[in-house]
Amino acid sequence: MKVLFTTYPTAFQFKGGGELILEKIQDRLQKKGVDVKLFDMWKDKIADFDVVHNFGVFSDTASIVDFAKAYKVPVAVHTIYWPQAEAAIKGDLPFRQRLKKLAYNYTNKYNLFGISKMRRIVDTADLLCPNSEIEAQMLMKEFKCKREKIHVIPDGVEHHFYKP
Repeated sequence: MKVLFTTYPTAFQFKGGGELILEKIQDRLQKKGVDVKLFDMWKDKIADFDVVHNFGVFSDTASIVDFAKAYKVPVAVHTIYWPQAEAAIKGDLPFRQRLKKLAYNYTNKYNLFGISKMRRIVDTADLLCPNSEIEAQMLMKEFKCKREKIHVIPDGVEHHFYKP
């Protein structure tokens, strides 16, 4: 099986949690004999893969998800989702930052036609993989997606961090 991993274009400029999750899943799948490739837009043909696994519901990746579906390549999405509006409303951020978070949430959730790129990714994906039941509930609430489409994959802990 050939799996293509995709994410937003600047993901590895500043390595964080999402990038670490991507690398760890890649490592585990490769150890199980799965052929996993990080997407290179200059060389890779999406139609040559059996599955596209997209990391994040970031609007930058909507065209990749659309393209995969147009070529009938199944799409799994590791959602990495948290609503910005809740953080803006409940957080103790300065007013300007709260306003930016609210604007970000609503411009990504809605557009002139009532369908956002984030919603398009969620609707188009064959499988959604949040990392917790809470994230799964947020996806169902925010995007009205069906539970059958969701499979929770909890984040793990490296052995060197675990001390009984």
